[in-house]
Amino acid sequence: MPPAPAHGTPQPALAPALARWIARPDVAPPPDWREADLAVLAAHGLDGLAAAALEARPGLAPAPLVDALRRRRAALVAAELASRDVLDAALAALARAGLDPLLFKGEALARSHYPQPGTRVRGDADVWVAPSEFDAACRVLAAAGWTRVPAADGAWVQPERSFLAPVGNARIDLHRRLLSQPLLDRALDAEAIRSRAIRHAGIAMPAPADAVLVACAHLVGHHADAPRAIWWFDLHVLAADHEALDEACARALERGIAGIVGHALRASRTWFDTPLPDPLHDGLDAAGALEPSARLLRPMSPAMRLALDFATLPGWRARAAWLRELLAPDAEWLRQREGEGPRAWLLLRRALRGLARRR
Repeated sequence: MPPAPAHGTPQPALAPALARWIARPDVAPPPDWREADLAVLAAHGLDGLAAAALEARPGLAPAPLVDALRRRRAALVAAELASRDVLDAALAALARAGLDPLLFKGEALARSHYPQPGTRVRGDADVWVAPSEFDAACRVLAAAGWTRVPAADGAWVQPERSFLAPVGNARIDLHRRLLSQPLLDRALDAEAIRSRAIRHAGIAMPAPADAVLVACAHLVGHHADAPRAIWWFDLHVLAADHEALDEACARALERGIAGIVGHALRASRTWFDTPLPDPLHDGLDAAGALEPSARLLRPMSPAMRLALDFATLPGWRARAAWLRELLAPDAEWLRQREGEGPRAWLLLRRALRGLARRR
């Protein structure tokens, strides 16, 4: 899989006219295409979609740009083909072990909602298993030759673990919770989502209405500071299923995330002219103003976000575990980040770096 920008990396500005053309390739793209637009499209994960849109109408952009996009699309298709078999084998191994993996976010949407999956750029495959199955799932992946990426992880602070494929560039992010933000993870209810899951080519994925909720919560909970347009485009694609959208909005009202869903859908409409009725927005906004999750729509410092996470954990046992994971992360990851030395010194140096970043 091609690498995606790191979380929190600011993205370059995407011209509204270019974004709308991605959503409606039946109209002409902006007449002032520039080479710099390629970098912008790539940063936002839209270059594969642009290449597919221009494939049948190459005269709509300067020849050098068309050629560059064609090469990019070929690379994306090759990456898709190279990663699909090894990912499917890993999911099959988890299922044979009696586990029940759920493929979600970008990899699932690429397979279920994009006619050409390779055009939906993604850097990893997100797989959820129940917390009680997490350690067993890690052992299955390790036995299949997948290599764990050293990182700070735990039940609460970073409830996922990354693995690299034995061949190629495929990567699995194995989750024991759908989202690391406790407030949103509880609202989504992963077990309920798994109970409603659909199967696409034999692989369990969230049903369309649940996929809408996951996409909205993921954007607001994890990437509000540096969104990539491809995540808004996912919502544009999902919103084409009006029945699923209505179901998602009703469920958002029930689960206390109406404001978050309304915010994300409005952004999709702003960028891609996603057809959404105004009454839908009005109802979500009115309910969302009173929801505790509305705090996530306001600007927050990293320290404020940590405090909110701590306050919304389910009980003091979870809060004690959260503090242990935050203050005493994985030893190997700590050495990679801070170098060699006594553990106490490495933890102190890590804390001082964190304080410096927050000044």
